[in-house]
Amino acid sequence: MVKYPALIMKKTFHLFTSTLSQLGVLLLFLSPSLTAQSNPTTPWLTDFQAAKKAAAKEKKDIALLFTASDWLDLAKTFDEKILSQKEFLDQASSRYILVKLDFPKNKARIKQQTATQNQLLMQAYRVRGLPTLVLTDDLGRPYAITGYHDGGLTAWLEEFNLLRQTREKRDRLIAEAKQVEGVERAQLLAQALPDLPGNIAARFYRNIMNEAIKLDPANKSGRIEYYKSLIADVQYADQMQKLALEGNDKKMLVLSKHYLKEGYLNAASRQSVLFNIFGIYEKQNNTDLMGKTLQAIINTAPDSSQGKQAATLQDKLKAKASK
Repeated sequence: MVKYPALIMKKTFHLFTSTLSQLGVLLLFLSPSLTAQSNPTTPWLTDFQAAKKAAAKEKKDIALLFTASDWLDLAKTFDEKILSQKEFLDQASSRYILVKLDFPKNKARIKQQTATQNQLLMQAYRVRGLPTLVLTDDLGRPYAITGYHDGGLTAWLEEFNLLRQTREKRDRLIAEAKQVEGVERAQLLAQALPDLPGNIAARFYRNIMNEAIKLDPANKSGRIEYYKSLIADVQYADQMQKLALEGNDKKMLVLSKHYLKEGYLNAASRQSVLFNIFGIYEKQNNTDLMGKTLQAIINTAPDSSQGKQAATLQDKLKAKASK
């Protein structure tokens, strides 16, 4: 079983992400100065576009390491016990182009263009904690996400190497789906999609989801309503991102409330939308509605990470009001 990384959580506006196609356009303007940063003495690149080109040329996948080199103990432990070990580097380098995306406190450690690229990639892959290792194909489509956990190098490598099977299964089932039609094809496509957190799958495999939806209107595969909810989540996030860039808080609030009412949301997604609403009220300094929104987040799932985060913010809000 894959263990997900320990998370250093970020606050508010949880659903703002960039699609990889949008990201690619932005990163093209950054690549020339980024390439110069790659250190020839290390297998880790820092330039995502250069990594994609190398992956395509060498017929390898890409391993994206989101880390914090100078302030996070867990990231340092991950590097010392796993990532810098010769056994890992030998195995990983034979199958992956390795890319290190650093988020240091000391901003002088990386160039501004690199910092911008890293932030865009963090948004695109919905990375909510550090350290996180995202495995993608040469096009940048993710198929597995992992991180550091105790158990030793050998055990970690065994699980890491198993993740490659997810990619192989995806490609095999997509190829099989091309040989059949109708619901049978939809079922194979559904089996092919990697199990990724949040709406990541809808961002990178939306064309496959749309095909499955079209082929299986009666939902015989049992995945169609789920795919529709993921796609709706992406549409909501993209609209929110556009409105945020416009500074249109009023429309953001209307959109979020409508999505809460009409969308098919699990507890985590509902909490994320509520956090977006909280962020708007926070900008307006509306402490009453901030408190009510935080309570709604807590009521949705009090023991979840977002529920606990809301409880902490609620305590701070109450303490500030009592002064």
